[in-house]
Amino acid sequence: MRSLVVGAVVAAILAWTNLAGATEVVVNQDRPCPGAGTPTSPYCSIQQGLMAAVPGTRIRIQRTRSAYAESVIASVPGTAMAPIIVEADDRSDPPTITGSFTLQNVGYWTIRNLLFDGAGATVPTSAIIVRGDPWVHDGSEVVGVTLIDNTFRNWGMGNRPPELDPENETVG
Repeated sequence: MRSLVVGAVVAAILAWTNLAGATEVVVNQDRPCPGAGTPTSPYCSIQQGLMAAVPGTRIRIQRTRSAYAESVIASVPGTAMAPIIVEADDRSDPPTITGSFTLQNVGYWTIRNLLFDGAGATVPTSAIIVRGDPWVHDGSEVVGVTLIDNTFRNWGMGNRPPELDPENETVG
């Protein structure tokens, strides 16, 4: 019984610490740059939000008049107790993203409730890219990456003619 109570107290302290240290960042590309990442003065790009992230940050992306066409790179890892979360500000009306998310050598990231649309000639070939360091052979891994309730439309080779695909090679 005593270990159960101690375990509950430790879990409560860790949860409180995580919430106390959590940061919320808001992104809206229709707002003036650079913004402060707050609800009243959001960042004007997703990349700004990712650059402001520390473990425990929640990045809330607002729906805007046009799609977010930027391709972004995350380079700050979250932790098991304080993952970094990227999500729609309103899950019932998610923003549209036509660029890509690259998680480069980072773990403990969650991407949820976003709409990725690959229609068009200038979109990347992948919506979400998770990469480890190919030059480091120390047994480290990218862990804790979670994708939840995202929608992917028009992605893949079948959505573009070969002449519009930058990775297409014609041998003649």
